[in-house]
Amino acid sequence: MKHTLSRILVAARALVIVCVFGLVFELWNFDRPPFALSKLDGLTQGMTQDQVREVLGAPSSVYEDSWAYSRTGAWPIVYVYFDEAGKLVRHRYDY
Repeated sequence: MKHTLSRILVAARALVIVCVFGLVFELWNFDRPPFALSKLDGLTQGMTQDQVREVLGAPSSVYEDSWAYSRTGAWPIVYVYFDEAGKLVRHRYDY
């Protein structure tokens, strides 16, 4: 009986530790941007979509006139807007 109770307590402690680390990770990840924001300095108005992809990588979501970059489980999003010709117009960091 003591051996079983000891195993249950060890398992419960391990579960609590895993949950605490998971919560800490999620809190840390929640406020992180999708990439190093210094990459935005590499964008210039009029860049093609291929050039933007070279700088920022593949977008998380693609819309008719914009791309969105996000990280799973995180709040901040970077939006990149294009004109009708597919040239970069501007970007916006939403946090």
